[in-house]
Amino acid sequence: MMQSFSMRWTCLFLVALAGLCPHPAAAQYKQDPVDQKLNRQRQIAIRYAKSPSGDPAERKNFDDYLTRYYFPAMTRTDETSLGELGDLRFDLFSQFIWPADASLQSDLTAKAYAYSMNVIKGFREYHPAVVYNAVLILGGLDKTYAIEKGANQRPAVPLPEANARLAQIVGLGLKGTFSPSMLAGALVGLERHSRAFAGLDRDGKRQTFAALLAVLKQEDFPPEVNREVRGWLRMRAAEGLANIGVAGGGALEAMTAMIANDDLHLDNRSRIAALLGQESFKLPEGAASLAAAEAVVALASDVAKYERDEANEFEDLQAGVVRSGGPVISSSRFEVDPLEGFLTYNRGALIAQLMHLKDSLTALAPVAGPRSEALTQMAAATDKLINVAKDPRGTQDLDVTLEIDRWAAEIRQLAKPAGAEPEEAIAPL
Repeated sequence: MMQSFSMRWTCLFLVALAGLCPHPAAAQYKQDPVDQKLNRQRQIAIRYAKSPSGDPAERKNFDDYLTRYYFPAMTRTDETSLGELGDLRFDLFSQFIWPADASLQSDLTAKAYAYSMNVIKGFREYHPAVVYNAVLILGGLDKTYAIEKGANQRPAVPLPEANARLAQIVGLGLKGTFSPSMLAGALVGLERHSRAFAGLDRDGKRQTFAALLAVLKQEDFPPEVNREVRGWLRMRAAEGLANIGVAGGGALEAMTAMIANDDLHLDNRSRIAALLGQESFKLPEGAASLAAAEAVVALASDVAKYERDEANEFEDLQAGVVRSGGPVISSSRFEVDPLEGFLTYNRGALIAQLMHLKDSLTALAPVAGPRSEALTQMAAATDKLINVAKDPRGTQDLDVTLEIDRWAAEIRQLAKPAGAEPEEAIAPL
């Protein structure tokens, strides 16, 4: 059985999240006893998981390997062991649970669930990284594991009790009872469950939707949760709601509020807006979509201002860059090559931002009422700029920045109420 076990992280989030955990030297954390000699049984245990025998002694050896060595090893707090937690978690699924014989798979899931809950209940005693790892394990457990290839394909069905615990962790994490890292780990699991939403029972669907929505509606996070982490948490929750595809129940309104939320970085706002164009997310006609359209128009104006300012700074610096011995100038859009000394524009980042904006404009145009034509024209103008930026052989960087100026002026004009005075046009390329 082959499974995908992808976790979408960003380095920025990981660095920020690491700062929320106490330093290991600050406390003496609990470690479960490890029978180290059982480590030699690893390959035997892996083979047994795939092809168990009826021998009670072999089954006992297998159980001992997991309960007296493998799971306890994930509670060790030395630097090397903490660095191996991710590999141990991945191996738990890829070497044991996913390829396990059908007669053994549910028992392995139960053992992993019991281990995770034991650590989570003792979250004040175990190392924060150990607890975080346990929450991630909880989020990966299924009642029925997916088969992605072959004649017997089937979707995943998340483990109901794991789903319920993850929703509880999110609720208590928002109240500050659980740590931000536990909240983040639970969101990873619930976002995965949102992609298997059809497999959840009625309670599972209700509590998954409610937990994701609560994250978007949360106004006051614990003080140690900085802007980058808040953005990451809200992005995961928005992705989950988009996967579920239900615009009602306050979901569209909550996502609209995030698109307009200045606490979020512009990239986060654009990414959330782009989720409205996800195929699974059905936008209704009515007041909620009209409000979303206005939020995206405002977002387009903010993106246009940001990109115009970056382009203008690039143009100002282009003629005055010192080619040797000068400082390395950098921004999110351009940098000076430290060896060659010339200024280069980061077209990839520009294109990514514009693609998010275009997706949201295209999705909302049909339900934007009186704003429909403006959104359609914004999407067309944005698409033209994307095509210019994608042509590195036919355009110089300064050609791109000039087109950004022209595009930004068009966006600003389209964003204005009907009847506003037009701005002076910039000649196109």
